[in-house]
Amino acid sequence: LLVLMVRTSNFTLEGVQNDPSRYFWAFQNFLVAFSSIVGDTTILIATTRYDAMKLHKSLVVSIQHIGVCDILLSVFRILPTIPSLIANEWTLGTTLCYLQAHIGWICYSMMGHLICVLATSKLLVAKFPFQS
Repeated sequence: LLVLMVRTSNFTLEGVQNDPSRYFWAFQNFLVAFSSIVGDTTILIATTRYDAMKLHKSLVVSIQHIGVCDILLSVFRILPTIPSLIANEWTLGTTLCYLQAHIGWICYSMMGHLICVLATSKLLVAKFPFQS
């Protein structure tokens, strides 16, 4: 979608034409990015510095990696869309547009794999509690 916004000047299909709707989506994206960055940073600090989670090490590492992927998505995928929603066009250049698309694809697929690893680790810890 963003690649199309860079290449075309027709925003009837790609853009949101209603100004209040665009500002609402920009504000919503800001809230999502802010809460994501604050929450994931808290989880990363709590697990690395204070050892706050008393879980199996594989579960904690999976949660940390999911947090890192979520921060990357917030910084490279959600935050750049805020000025684009306000301006109703992609204003940040083609490099960031392509970077945003590739970081999103990598992080979404990685988070799916990490959630599978987390579920499998929980199953193995529950099935073999004394083997770790």
